[in-house]
Amino acid sequence: MLRNLVYLALLFSTVSCSRGNGGPDADVPSRRDQSQAGPGTDADRPPPPETSWTAEYEQISAVLELSDQEKAKLKAAFKARAEAFTQWRTEKVAKLAQFEQQMKRAAKDRDLAGFRRATAKAGPLRNELRKLLKTHQANILEALSPEYRLKWEAHQVSERILDLMQPLNLSDRQISQVRTEAPSTVRASVNEPNPKAVAYLKLERTVELSVLTAEQRQAFQEIKKKNPLRSLKWLLQ
Repeated sequence: MLRNLVYLALLFSTVSCSRGNGGPDADVPSRRDQSQAGPGTDADRPPPPETSWTAEYEQISAVLELSDQEKAKLKAAFKARAEAFTQWRTEKVAKLAQFEQQMKRAAKDRDLAGFRRATAKAGPLRNELRKLLKTHQANILEALSPEYRLKWEAHQVSERILDLMQPLNLSDRQISQVRTEAPSTVRASVNEPNPKAVAYLKLERTVELSVLTAEQRQAFQEIKKKNPLRSLKWLLQ
């Protein structure tokens, strides 16, 4: 989905900020640069996922031009995810915060045994949260018809490439070409282990060969060098 694992990052960062002075754990995916992580006021912190899903829902509805019936089905899936996360936070976020603080203290004290004990306790909770997220993200996609899932994923792939290519100043015609090519690349990648990453690379290659000018193509080489993992960032959002 639009943010993918960013919700997991927000939950973990909320845990960390609520109990300590550090930012989110280093192994938790986050769009924010680590230099920006740290303590802040409640007003500065992002809202938890159970209260911040409406923008994502509205974007999907608008992009796909869903009917009222289709919107209702999608909204129900988002609400189910919100309720599940609310329940999880209520029942278990305090425990996870406690174990993460134990990990931080052990790391500061260079207490390897203590760090391992705390990690062993925090690990199952983190895995449970990841599984919960994955299940509900899948449920949200399942609320869309196969045709709409394809259209939404094509939108995501094309917008990612267009975002990366902003410095190239693509013309309106070029932007339209990128979006037109996206559905076929997504459709051709559905059986891949990481379909979005493969679709991204296929679309990128098509755009380079058929859409960009020679000058833009040369400039894009420098952009790619600065973003070597660009096709894998689906895993981090």
